[in-house]
Amino acid sequence: MSLSSTPNSNVKFSLPEVILRELFVDPALLQEKLGLSTKTLQSLRREGSLIQGIHYSEVNSRLILYNLPLMIDWVVNRHDPEAHLRAIENFQASLLSNQAKPKGQRIKRV
Repeated sequence: MSLSSTPNSNVKFSLPEVILRELFVDPALLQEKLGLSTKTLQSLRREGSLIQGIHYSEVNSRLILYNLPLMIDWVVNRHDPEAHLRAIENFQASLLSNQAKPKGQRIKRV
């Protein structure tokens, strides 16, 4: 299943790509949305305020993607760590890897 980026566009995105583009964004888009500069993001990563694998993911040495919903929550709740921890737990619980396996079905190993 493919979705066009715009109705008359020749560029096609698969549904997972569309979802990932909504959840995980590059520093330029994060700066546009939240006003955090790349230097500020770098400082937050270095000091440990942002958690790798939660707030951001290093795809390779040149590409870091940020979890937009959790970054928004971090900005709003950075002075209430317990509230932000609940947001992290809710996000992690929503991941497919944390969903219960349906009863009576085997998972095929490749």
